[in-house]
Amino acid sequence: IKKVKSEASTVASCGDLPDIEDGQTTVQEPATLKHGERGADAGSDRANRMKAMLGFSMAILAGVLFGSTFDLPMDLKNGVFGPDHSQHIMDYVFSHFIGISVAALVALTVYITVRGKKSHMPRQLIIPSLVSGVIWGIAQVAWFQANIEVGFAIAFPIIGSLPGIIGLFIGCCCLGEVRATRSRIFSLVGLLLRVPGVLLIALSSV
Repeated sequence: IKKVKSEASTVASCGDLPDIEDGQTTVQEPATLKHGERGADAGSDRANRMKAMLGFSMAILAGVLFGSTFDLPMDLKNGVFGPDHSQHIMDYVFSHFIGISVAALVALTVYITVRGKKSHMPRQLIIPSLVSGVIWGIAQVAWFQANIEVGFAIAFPIIGSLPGIIGLFIGCCCLGEVRATRSRIFSLVGLLLRVPGVLLIALSSV
């Protein structure tokens, strides 16, 4: 009797074992959630598309801001907003840096507010960030002067392209980045387009 009871409890605990009804054996098929899975996949695809659109829009906005970063200092120097402004471009460096610092502070505040405890701010990034900021500041001052010496049409493409090319080279050769074949192909195509363009722009000023 004990053996029969143990076998009966074993059968009852397994949902995929056969059931006997009216002398016939029927097998219970596991329930499928194909409709729910399709709904989850559709929701995931929609979320990915929204993220891609958001990233694309933010990239466009960043490009617009990057391209217009020197517009206000140059307009002030050239008298667009009246003659009572300095004609020396270096007089606008400090206010330019203050504006960038305020914008970065606002962006950081929004990031921390939105992400909360998920914010990624490891302490080991503090010193590299400060060093990077010092290097950027020196380069930005030189860029101000380059705009005066050679003009926007020459300085902007060269200075905007070379850091990306150097960063790509260091990332591939020293940091092991861009390992996927597809990414390497796109990187190579980008280099083949940017390097000749930078060289032609540089030679045009000779």
